[in-house]
Amino acid sequence: MKKNSLITLALTFVLCMFIGVNPKEAKAADPNTAYILSYFGGAPYSESVHFAFSSDGKFWTPLHNNNGIVNATKGTKSVRDPFVLRKQDNTFVVMATQGWDTNSIYIWDSTNLSSFTNERLVQVNNFSGRAWAPQAIWNPAANNYMVYWTGNVNGGANRTYYNTTTDFVNFSTPNVLFDPGYDEIDADIQYWNGTYYLYYKDERSTGKRILSATSNSLTPGSFVLQSPTLSPLNTEGPASFKSITENKWYMYYDFFNNGGKFGLSYNYDITNPNGWIAEQPDSFSAPAGVRHGSIVKVSAWELNNLKTTWGVGYTQTRWESSNYPGSYIRHQDSYGRIDADANINPYSDSQWNMVPGLADASGVSFQSTLYPDRYLRHRNGEVFLDTTDNSTVFKADATWYKRPGLANSSQVSFESYNYPGEYIRHNNSLLYRQPIVTALDRSDATFSQH
Repeated sequence: MKKNSLITLALTFVLCMFIGVNPKEAKAADPNTAYILSYFGGAPYSESVHFAFSSDGKFWTPLHNNNGIVNATKGTKSVRDPFVLRKQDNTFVVMATQGWDTNSIYIWDSTNLSSFTNERLVQVNNFSGRAWAPQAIWNPAANNYMVYWTGNVNGGANRTYYNTTTDFVNFSTPNVLFDPGYDEIDADIQYWNGTYYLYYKDERSTGKRILSATSNSLTPGSFVLQSPTLSPLNTEGPASFKSITENKWYMYYDFFNNGGKFGLSYNYDITNPNGWIAEQPDSFSAPAGVRHGSIVKVSAWELNNLKTTWGVGYTQTRWESSNYPGSYIRHQDSYGRIDADANINPYSDSQWNMVPGLADASGVSFQSTLYPDRYLRHRNGEVFLDTTDNSTVFKADATWYKRPGLANSSQVSFESYNYPGEYIRHNNSLLYRQPIVTALDRSDATFSQH
């Protein structure tokens, strides 16, 4: 380190101590360089707050091995739809739906997303037992936070309601913020250049996808509907954010019928509702079992602190067939097979932790992200997902060497550890361990990573 840098660091430390600021808290004010995705679900599934990180907002690595990080001790202990807000004082508040139909939401405080205090249930809804998908945004015009969520009256249409608060302890009475005239849920609001953009799920039977509305204020009833649909059918839980490095916006959404599958769209001009373009499935990767997420930006210091505190899990991978594009290695009823992406439900059946080989660390083993005690192994020439018994035989059967793709050297083939010359290949959708002879064999035994 250069002498000038040392002097600057020392002066920063002294100044922080003089004005009563912890130097670590000062670090939290560094420029944002990464993203944290909060979500529930995971693999194995749990109703708690999970975190994953990304440097580009597209490829995510779960923290804490995709286990829950914030767990409830009050109420139903069922935590869904988590949302993290960086407050004006640079600390965080974490909010979440409690269970399914209750009129209180979970709230925690955090200075660094590594520890969480003051767990509380706050009743935000005084007219029905529903307060879904709470989020919050700073309202400079009123000098307070607007907390908004989905509710309804006497079983009527869902609408977006709000409360105001300055401390996330004391809340105003609820009022309607947004009502498009039909059933809608899961509001997500972004502010950009004087305009508020509200994204929501159309709950009508003809809809079930993400729509938008805009306003130049957070005044209730001021949002004007836009006509374009922003996501594919059967999606909910929009989670939008602006790229740190580009003039580009992203929006994740939850394919709610597919058990842990996210979609992603991008837009170079948020003012153009027709500008949203769906990313191809191989151009991003979300954690296994991910459900209804939100994104907050963090500094390098904050991210390193999170990694140190919670540990970095395995990146979930998917393996696409070389000669059947759009079909992926997955498990179903304990069988290893390939299936078309649209037919994989839950989605995490096709996501794998590629861990060091159980019999030889220079090889790999396919660990199920949904069932971490199970691995792809061969048995009598067929490939199954089996629970490990830690035997020598099991470890050998579950270990594979990654080789240059037999049909395409830029892709990958998997050679058996204990049956050299035999590879994983698909045949009539099922996976086998077999010798490779023909050109078709080579194609069936070649895969690309996503």
